[in-house]
Amino acid sequence: DEWTICLWTQRDTFSTTYRIMGMDDADTVIYTNEHSFRMVWTPSGVQYSSDIFDRGTTGMTAVNSSTDWKLHCFVRNSTGYAYYLDNTLESQNTTFVATWVDQNKVLTLNSNTKPASVCTNEGMDGIDEVGLWNRALNETHLDLVWNEGAGVSYEATAETNNTWNSTFEENLRAIWNFEETSGTVLFDVWNYTSNGTNNGATLQATGINNYAYDFESTEFDNVTIPTTAQLESDSVTINV
Repeated sequence: DEWTICLWTQRDTFSTTYRIMGMDDADTVIYTNEHSFRMVWTPSGVQYSSDIFDRGTTGMTAVNSSTDWKLHCFVRNSTGYAYYLDNTLESQNTTFVATWVDQNKVLTLNSNTKPASVCTNEGMDGIDEVGLWNRALNETHLDLVWNEGAGVSYEATAETNNTWNSTFEENLRAIWNFEETSGTVLFDVWNYTSNGTNNGATLQATGINNYAYDFESTEFDNVTIPTTAQLESDSVTINV
């Protein structure tokens, strides 16, 4: 049960909490700890947190109050979890082991799907360059994602100066780079088999790499990504 999720986000100046991504629970709302997976950023002024929920939490947090673009990498390996913020190990937990409750749930980015009365001020200024691997990336590969602070272009394999290699791409399952300029489809630009649906997010021109999506705080903006066979590993289906 190894996997890695890397993505860039930019917090806004007024949201108290926002849910970066998660799997829908029974009532299609990503809010309580009923989910197989949830990743939450709770600034509360200064605090980021990344949580995996399965009737429990890793209890892992990192402190940073910046509204700059930030790279989050969450790695699950055979011994536990590790959370990297801007390519620096901020927290790890080697004792919490999740049992995946339901791997057949829809993944939602931003996951602000509760009514405005519940999720007021829970948006974010941007999300960009989301990548999923069904293996635990090592720090050498995380360096490639970080790309010396400049952000990685996930179309880099088509460029002559790319730093990608076959081991970096091993078990790479999906990449969403938010470059769509029209329509409601969020394309998986790695293999186009895990395309998502944009439900109200606004395209903005100030992403970490070209465009990004902006999620308003009270408009229930989100992107949903259905289950596909491409997001399966040998031992567990990671619907992210």
